[in-house]
Amino acid sequence: MHRLFISLDIPPEIKTYISELLCEFKRTTKHNIVNLRWEAPEKYHITLKFIGNLSGDNLKLLIRKMFFIENRNSFQGYLDIFSAFPNEKNPRIIISKVEIQPKIYDLIVEINEQLNEMGHRTEAMLFKPHITLLRLKENYDTSFINELLKLEFKKVEMKLDQVTIYDSKLKPSGSEYHKIQSYKLI
Repeated sequence: MHRLFISLDIPPEIKTYISELLCEFKRTTKHNIVNLRWEAPEKYHITLKFIGNLSGDNLKLLIRKMFFIENRNSFQGYLDIFSAFPNEKNPRIIISKVEIQPKIYDLIVEINEQLNEMGHRTEAMLFKPHITLLRLKENYDTSFINELLKLEFKKVEMKLDQVTIYDSKLKPSGSEYHKIQSYKLI
């Protein structure tokens, strides 16, 4: 069984920019950040659709069904503000919001249609493009979160030109992502 999601890949230079920004923040903050679960830059992505568990045969079908994505137009986006999810009073994750061209919603509708054709019912969830930066457990310093959310940075533009199916393996140390199939956009 495979635990799958479909995502837009983040360009390497954007991963580096975010990573360097957070490294500088971690270096200069006076708060205890030792027990926090920061996401590794290689895991940065924008989830388009969480699929969940699929068997091997259905995975092969999914790979074929998603080839409609290949050679479509890429998307322009830019990093927006850091934010807390689900909210700032009780955050579970810290994210960087991402602004993307509205045509991304058409792609998500088509992905859902392909999944429905496979017999994989999809939940209608509001798409909020973001990159997960930090996962929070209990016992974190709320003033640290406030400081991080106020961090200022330039709104870097990015070309989002690859969609990937990932297999997510859950482990005690955190999730591991394995690339299954990528589709290049133009």
